[in-house]
Amino acid sequence: MSELLSLFFVSFLSATLLPGGSEAYLLYLLYEQQHTVSLIITFATIGNTLGGFSNYLIGYWVESRFVRRYVNNITSKKKQKWYQYAKHLVQKWGYWALLFAWTPVVGDLLCLVAGFYRLNWIIAIILIGLGKLFRYILVVLLSFHLS
Repeated sequence: MSELLSLFFVSFLSATLLPGGSEAYLLYLLYEQQHTVSLIITFATIGNTLGGFSNYLIGYWVESRFVRRYVNNITSKKKQKWYQYAKHLVQKWGYWALLFAWTPVVGDLLCLVAGFYRLNWIIAIILIGLGKLFRYILVVLLSFHLS
């Protein structure tokens, strides 16, 4: 059970603005075969979804004036480009953009921007979770296919 809790926390941290790789730990637990595949996917998905939702909450609670000032003062053109891209996706696709919250770099920013624009949190967490669930299922299926 401690392995599943570790997976939960690794998945949570991987979905925040901190770097991490929950897929590697998920694959390790699959290899060990101490828990069912569905249980491993469930713990990883819940942890990763809540981590993504924490980015949503950060965006929700931060004052818009601070965010605009921060974005305008970003010295890295690359970071500014990613933020603008995430903002564009949320404005264009709304909630549906959150299905891609699992993607590297942009996913964290999608959740942050969704919170900033105060998208409905219930719909947001469902779509964040669905995207992350799909990603973990895909990782498991690819690992079974390649082994």
